[in-house]
Amino acid sequence: MGMELVDFHVHSTASDGTDSPGDIPELAHKEGIVAMALTDHDTTDGVPAFLRGTTEMGIVGIPGIEVSTEIDGKRLHMLGFGVPAKGPSPLHKFLTVVRRWRDERNLEMVERFNALDIKMNLPEVVAEAGGKVIGRPHFAKLLLRMEVVGSLDEAFRRYLGNNGPAFVPKRKPSAQEVIDVLHASGAVAIAAHPKTLEDHTMTGLEKSLDALVEAGLDGLEIYHPDVSPALRRRLQSYGEHHGLIYSCGSDYHGRNKSKARLGRGHKGVRIREHCSQSLLNRLTELGLVTKR
Repeated sequence: MGMELVDFHVHSTASDGTDSPGDIPELAHKEGIVAMALTDHDTTDGVPAFLRGTTEMGIVGIPGIEVSTEIDGKRLHMLGFGVPAKGPSPLHKFLTVVRRWRDERNLEMVERFNALDIKMNLPEVVAEAGGKVIGRPHFAKLLLRMEVVGSLDEAFRRYLGNNGPAFVPKRKPSAQEVIDVLHASGAVAIAAHPKTLEDHTMTGLEKSLDALVEAGLDGLEIYHPDVSPALRRRLQSYGEHHGLIYSCGSDYHGRNKSKARLGRGHKGVRIREHCSQSLLNRLTELGLVTKR
């Protein structure tokens, strides 16, 4: 492994990104990325096209997913690497339940907009998402198309942000449930951008990580736009003490997160191969990827 770029946190149109799963590998190749994972929210639908693209581009492609969960009342996203692209599997059975929760949430958000006298229906949101997994960005795009707002940022600021009148919290499985189902499906479980676990205490982060390690967590995402150098050092210190592996990613969503670039972390720093060596080694040991 050398100094080329990697990116193990990327989203496509299969969830809430703006680039198709098949196009992302070509974009990554132009950036000099040599290994990457597709980690769409609550779905692996884009993985087959993504893997075909990485093979064509000579990139090490890893099938992944990102699942929303929580620990100690704190929001957490869990990355799964080496997931099965298609069912049947414990993961895909689990995702059926998660999607039902998501559908119920989307319907409630539609109802809230109608109560605000902003008339819309669920099929319109589905159409905006192109039939893929619906997320808040699709509601924002619909509002923009309806000329209710002048920008996507305004849609979130006025309606869809966490304190907005149309926001409905996600129903989330426990961290233990997510880790167990990833392991049962042969995948590796990584805590994404652990900044969400910080609180006003000096020890809050470590207490949450202790609970995750007890639940079987495999590793931490230590390079991410939301992970500062100071937090990264803190996470690495914890990880070394507990034998965790590390992952790195941009959280790329295409135009839906314009500041996130493929292969770039905090303040645009390039994500080099060495930062994810332990993850790649683990996936190689499990027979889930082949080294270059």
